Amino acid sequence: MTALPIPIQVTPAGISGQDLIILTTALKLLSMEGIHYQLSSDQPLSNAHLIVLDADSDASKQALRQSRPGQVKLVISSRPAMAKNSIGLQRPMDLGSLKQVLRRLYDKLQTQLQAQQLSRQQNEPPSRVEELKGSIFNLLYETKAKQRIVHLLTQGIPDVFIDGINRCLATTATDLQLQQLVRTPIHEIFIDPLNPHSFAVHSTEMAIQSLHNLLWLAGIGCSQGKILPGHAVDIPVKLRAWPNFTRHTFIAEHLKLAAVLAKQAMTLRQLSTVTALPLSDVINFYNAAYAVDLIEFKRPTAAAPSNTAAPSNPEKQSLFAKIAKRLSIKKIF
Repeated sequence: MTALPIPIQVTPAGISGQDLIILTTALKLLSMEGIHYQLSSDQPLSNAHLIVLDADSDASKQALRQSRPGQVKLVISSRPAMAKNSIGLQRPMDLGSLKQVLRRLYDKLQTQLQAQQLSRQQNEPPSRVEELKGSIFNLLYETKAKQRIVHLLTQGIPDVFIDGINRCLATTATDLQLQQLVRTPIHEIFIDPLNPHSFAVHSTEMAIQSLHNLLWLAGIGCSQGKILPGHAVDIPVKLRAWPNFTRHTFIAEHLKLAAVLAKQAMTLRQLSTVTALPLSDVINFYNAAYAVDLIEFKRPTAAAPSNTAAPSNPEKQSLFAKIAKRLSIKKIF
């Protein structure tokens, strides 16, 4: 698997005014070329991958004391400056020259950071991941997988009728009540098996909706970092279609996970490392995505571009549909 780029954390020290404007502009222009630096003024200097120093300011001396041994520094000064692990830029600073320096630094820092990341992965023993059992998510997924029909009843929530054959549900419950159902312990839910005729009778005059909406909600809300039985975090997987985020509850991390996993196959452990998100969050997302048929198992290869048909109503495209089109992914539900 080709390693995905790691965003380079940049912390300025003593940089202000026109110099800060030029630095910020250079980083934005480079990001358009796929060279990703992240400028952060509030993180500790010791956490930065690159420190940009104003050698003519008092803050630079304090910054040097706070920096790590071997930490890379870009030094801006009115006179030529040379030091170990440092690159000097003389004032007045030129945008083109700064971009050129940052472009060269990027490749070297990427090589260094990816080597460190690989070393950590090889030296740290993999932690054991517990299987998810006895949750309403397990119940919903098994109802779909085994094509069952069930009636769910619990206190304070209208009846919910699940049709695993047609992957739909019927209920008068609101979205908030369905969220409450997902949080309800399984032993507090009465489960009554039904046949297709009973489902049709009970669901009369009820709104019918996709089972996938509730499955996604339960996968995210119930998993708690535990993986579906029979699944593993060390098998390469890939997102085969873009999640319908316009219908499903999501957070920004889900968008990040979807974007990475849509482009390249990898294990859940690798996905956690690449996105810098906890493995538990990755597992929650994986469980939900697998339950709604968005995951495929395959060898880790770089994603090949594919032609995606244009939507019938382009003017109605959502933000997520546009992202999906850009990443060459189809949306299937």
